[in-house]
Amino acid sequence: MANFASQNPSQFFLWLFRSLGLIAVFAIPMAHFLVPEELNDPMWTRLVIAGFILAHVVGSFVSAWVRRHYRTVVHLTAIIITLYLNFLVFYNDLARATFFSYFLSLFGISLLFREVRIYLILYSTNLVLSLALLPLIDNPEMELTGFALGFGSSMLFGLAGLLMAHRETQSLETQESLLRIINAAAFRQSQAGIMVTSPDNKMLNYNEKLKQVWGITDDMILGNSIEKAIVVAQTRLKQPGHARAVANRIFEDPMLVIDDVIEMKNGRFYHRISEPLLHQEQLIGRIWFYHEITQLKREEAQLVETREQMYRQNEVMVHLASSNAINDGDLAIACQDITRAVATTLQTDGAEIWLFDDAEEVLVHRARYHLGRTAPDDPPLDTLVRVDHPALFSALQYTRVIDAVDMQVDPRTVSLVEAGEPRGASLIVPVRLQGKTVGMVRAYVQRKIDEWSVESQNFLASIGDFLAVVIESSERKATEFQLGKSLAILQAVFELSGLGILVTTLSGGVINYNRLYLELWGLDEEYMENSPATVIAFCQAQLRNSDQLRKSMAFLMENPDQDQFDFLEFNDGRLAERFTSVLEVEGTIIGRVWFFRDITDRIEAEKKLRESEQRNKAILNALPDLMLRLNMEGRILDFKTPESDVFPDLGLDLQDKSFLETFPRAFAEQALAQAEIAQKSGELQAFEIEMNLVGQDRDYEARIVPSSYYEVLLIIRDITERKRAEKELVQRNYELDSFVYRASHDLKAPLNSLMGLIDILRNETADGNVLMYLGLMDKSVVKLDTFIRNLTDFSRINRLQIKYTKVDFNQLVEEIAESLRYMENAQRVERSVTVHPGKPLFADGFHIGIVLSNLISNAIKYQDHAKDRSQVDIAVTVDDKEAVITVTDNGVGIPKEYQDRIFELFFRATNQSFGSGLGLYITRNAVEKMDGTISFESEPGEGTQFTIVIPNQLENILTAGHSDN
Repeated sequence: MANFASQNPSQFFLWLFRSLGLIAVFAIPMAHFLVPEELNDPMWTRLVIAGFILAHVVGSFVSAWVRRHYRTVVHLTAIIITLYLNFLVFYNDLARATFFSYFLSLFGISLLFREVRIYLILYSTNLVLSLALLPLIDNPEMELTGFALGFGSSMLFGLAGLLMAHRETQSLETQESLLRIINAAAFRQSQAGIMVTSPDNKMLNYNEKLKQVWGITDDMILGNSIEKAIVVAQTRLKQPGHARAVANRIFEDPMLVIDDVIEMKNGRFYHRISEPLLHQEQLIGRIWFYHEITQLKREEAQLVETREQMYRQNEVMVHLASSNAINDGDLAIACQDITRAVATTLQTDGAEIWLFDDAEEVLVHRARYHLGRTAPDDPPLDTLVRVDHPALFSALQYTRVIDAVDMQVDPRTVSLVEAGEPRGASLIVPVRLQGKTVGMVRAYVQRKIDEWSVESQNFLASIGDFLAVVIESSERKATEFQLGKSLAILQAVFELSGLGILVTTLSGGVINYNRLYLELWGLDEEYMENSPATVIAFCQAQLRNSDQLRKSMAFLMENPDQDQFDFLEFNDGRLAERFTSVLEVEGTIIGRVWFFRDITDRIEAEKKLRESEQRNKAILNALPDLMLRLNMEGRILDFKTPESDVFPDLGLDLQDKSFLETFPRAFAEQALAQAEIAQKSGELQAFEIEMNLVGQDRDYEARIVPSSYYEVLLIIRDITERKRAEKELVQRNYELDSFVYRASHDLKAPLNSLMGLIDILRNETADGNVLMYLGLMDKSVVKLDTFIRNLTDFSRINRLQIKYTKVDFNQLVEEIAESLRYMENAQRVERSVTVHPGKPLFADGFHIGIVLSNLISNAIKYQDHAKDRSQVDIAVTVDDKEAVITVTDNGVGIPKEYQDRIFELFFRATNQSFGSGLGLYITRNAVEKMDGTISFESEPGEGTQFTIVIPNQLENILTAGHSDN
């Protein structure tokens, strides 16, 4: 009740008024009937009447609640009760108050029925008639007549009311039946899916459209709970959780109205409306409507996409219009920007620009931007010829847009597919400039499409118009650039020609002049504003030969078509050349150009040049060389013979003689061949030759220096005495090397024997003094042996040639260790050899052995006795190009102040051992002879690491055909 009052306050108070009024009007007659004044009245009569009244009240409430087929019964009951009450009023001779109370009760009862106006009319009329009959109640004679009239009128009005109510009920039922038929037809034929649910959320009714919306069957809907519908909805909706959220809202508020849009997984959209069903303010269920709006949504999306596309296209056009490349007239970059903009804006696979050649018979590919992955980077076609594509060329002349949705079918583009272009769709617009077609812009996709949108066609057409503006701007920029370039060249020539230039009219008026002209005459721009006569007078005053100038000027005034050349002598000693020529425009003489060149410095330079030539000639004459200036054809252009007896037989004139005929043939041919090399390389070429040039065989050195692109300078020097000295030096070096080798070999054998005897004696005696002396002897012998070995290595390095073999580092280190085992404390030094996997090393094993032997012996000599263990580690890494060898020890290290001198001959960085100072010198020579490098890092007290890098001759060995043994 509280819920009903809160939701329908007006209806609640109306029912409350009816109920209270009914109780009030029944109070008096009920009290009278239940507690009668005359106790002899039969009680059962009163009880029956009271029962009828109560039954009438209860029946009225039930009728108001159900409102179905009980309406007629209740109306008939009300009429019967009315007749009974009239009878009781007459029978019991009731008071007027009771009589009025009865009619008031009838009025209150009438308020319970829907047909209020009918009962108000009937009972009001009956009341008026009854009031008119009241006087008959107190008149005994008229009692029977009054009763008959009252009873008759009540019966008449009751039947009339019943008839009117029945007819209205039939009319309402007919209307309701027709409305139900119409509603059922609308329910079935509705284009919306409709579902009706009960207040307890069970599905009561639906139409066929609903099953189509959700893709369900009858057994899944009718009579089932809405929970099952939620499960079905979650499988169909794009957002499954939305179905549960809406259901929860309805459970919380049954009177909630739902009006929203849902999206299915299949891409369809539905407008959903759900609202409660009320009958007499009571909730009897809920109805659901699902209107499909997929097309509307698509149209809205298409409209939004179209607007966005138009916005993007406008932005692209604005961006292109503000491009620096386009504004600067750079057509190549502008075309790239335009094709990129077209492809990205229209979302095509790519875009192209083609422009006509000068003959307008060939379209040349100028730019392309491709977004797809399958097309090649370069276009399949570079040119399109008119005779091969007549339909396309014709369409470009007369069509605004070529919208080919299938290039293979469209007659305008089928020739492109036949020529090798990928199949698909193309959108092409011609580019027209001043009414002439100058090219085309093409956007393409590599598939057939339904249509090209109007927006895309309009955008590409705008791009075509824009490109025409760009081309016109580019041509204008190119013309302006060429014109500016020409003007700049002319201005540069005018200013930087090294000439003073003056341009005048025929009457002498100044048209133009340059800076050098002002500087030559000592003028400024303000003075040039004076009259021509004033300027000429100022210039003539500066000349020594001003009279000659006046005469030449007068001649030119009389002969304006003549040119003139002369010299000017200034009062300050300067000299200048003057040349004047007429200025013609289209065959008409409009003025004169004057050229002035200051030749003072040139005259001075020529004087100094002559003096320099004389000095150089004196120097050349003092050189003991024969010098020849030859052209590339072998002709002697000039020559210089020394003032000595080196070339006594060449005192003849060699000018313009043939070099091949004048000098020995072999020498001349070799010299000319070297001259060609010198000309091509631009570098000096030299060679030595023995020939008979002065009556005997002598040695000569020839040097060829390129002096210009068509001649060379040949310098011939007699080097006979120098060659003789070099031969003697080589002989002496050979004899010295032979002596060193022989002496070291002869000394080596007794030393080896002595070291063996010392070792035998050390093993056969236990005398401490003897062992001490043997140790000293061994130390001296080892020192001598080391020195001899170093001398031998030094000699062999200079004598022996490099020989490449495969180097086995493990075997090489073992041999070196065996040869060094007699060194003092050699057994204390631990060694390790690490050869990293890689390519084999082909190099000179002898020189590598010398390098490793010296470095390992240094590790033994300069070991740090303060450390528990001494060690030397050899690591080798070899690849195709080179080998990197590192020798690391933990010895005493090299002091910082000596590290830049350790490779010098006979240099020793420490006195700890007895080294000769030859080891590292020999090591460096051996490495350099193998074209390698050696470097080191040393920290005093920590140790030293040497790094040797030697070229790997593997590739050279394989190329020469050697095999790996």
